Amino acid sequence: MDKLIPALVLLMVMNTCGEMNMTVGVGENVMMNSSVVVVADQSMLTLWCDGDSGGWDVCKWYRPNFGNASESDSCLYALNQGDCPQGPGFSHWSVSKRSSHCSLSVGPVQPNDVGEWKCLLLPKNSASGGKFQEIILERQDIREPDINFDPGSELALQDGESHMFECRTSAIVNMEPSSVWVVGQVQYPGNVTLAQGAPDQGVSSWSMVTSLDYTASLSDSGRDIQCVVTLSDDLANLVTFSVSWSGLSVTPGPVQKAGFATWKILLIVLVPLLFIILLLILIASCWFFGVCCFSSGKKEKYDESDDPDNFYTTSMQAHVPSKSDNPIPTKRKARNPAPYIDIDSLTPTIKSHPTPPLTLPWDPYSDIPDQLTHYDYQGDSSSAGSLSSLGSSEDEDRDLDMGDMLGKMGRKFRTLERLYREERSDEEHDGGQDQGDTVSYESWV
Repeated sequence: MDKLIPALVLLMVMNTCGEMNMTVGVGENVMMNSSVVVVADQSMLTLWCDGDSGGWDVCKWYRPNFGNASESDSCLYALNQGDCPQGPGFSHWSVSKRSSHCSLSVGPVQPNDVGEWKCLLLPKNSASGGKFQEIILERQDIREPDINFDPGSELALQDGESHMFECRTSAIVNMEPSSVWVVGQVQYPGNVTLAQGAPDQGVSSWSMVTSLDYTASLSDSGRDIQCVVTLSDDLANLVTFSVSWSGLSVTPGPVQKAGFATWKILLIVLVPLLFIILLLILIASCWFFGVCCFSSGKKEKYDESDDPDNFYTTSMQAHVPSKSDNPIPTKRKARNPAPYIDIDSLTPTIKSHPTPPLTLPWDPYSDIPDQLTHYDYQGDSSSAGSLSSLGSSEDEDRDLDMGDMLGKMGRKFRTLERLYREERSDEEHDGGQDQGDTVSYESWV
């Protein structure tokens, strides 16, 4: 049993002194060892490292350009406490443990923070002479892009004239760059063509061409035209660079004469002319070929007597004689009197069906007493005093001349006036012929 104890102790030491699986990152992103991180100046930077998901006891961070000659130059985290020395001209830094990470907060970063940031971790249960394991990240600032925008010393344009501006940019940054145009205070998007090149010191490179199709305006004369390029670092911090040019001059264009342009005049003349030509062609086609308007056959003569709707107006009415017409003497036709028929002696052809008696279980008029009801007298307010005076009233009505009365009522009653006068003259004429018993006039209605 005693022989097995040294072997067990040796096995434990060998497992403790093995290397950890270390990881490093920026913010929420996991990075490879010795990766380059692009972070703009005056931004906050958060770095972290880990080994075997929390399998460490002591963590130390070293920053660039800080000496790093002794232990006092490092930011140390041990026994759940962090201690970071501060130096003049360097950004503030602090260390803490978040979850299983040894997290280092730096910022706002400055130009002297460019370089390697080294993290050292001591595995758990290490002996007094335990060895730290390290992992490195390199921080770079956003480099200023190379922007080439030079339209020349001066450019003279007329109002309304078009011109193409072009701006070429070379940038070294991991994220895609973007570009816009600014004329005075007005921003234009422009047309962007982007191409990615080979990495430069671990950072992607880009070539970008931006063009602007500009239309000259008098208000833009003397204003600056800027090609603005925006770059983004690995923490989505935006940095803007621009190149300005102020050689633009805009002069008034030629004054346009008042009135219609040539094409407008042609349009006004040709459209009505074309319409008239088409109308003439249509009329000629209809006339000669009977395409749509006229019938080639001979029209049938219309006879009013053949119209059934005009039967009563043509054949059932006699001509109303007037004073200007010469009466034609004709013999009165003898008319045989119709035989007298007693209606009461006729046998009905339609048999009446007796109405079934209506029987009610009660008398609806039982509560109404019998009484004599007097209705209005017929003939009240009549001008005739009695029935015997009706004959004299008729004689008086005959003496009335309706033609004179209607003639006094205006132009609207001229037709009625003429009809009444002609009827009165016909009655007088018929009366004279009946007395002579020689000639009569025939009138059918």
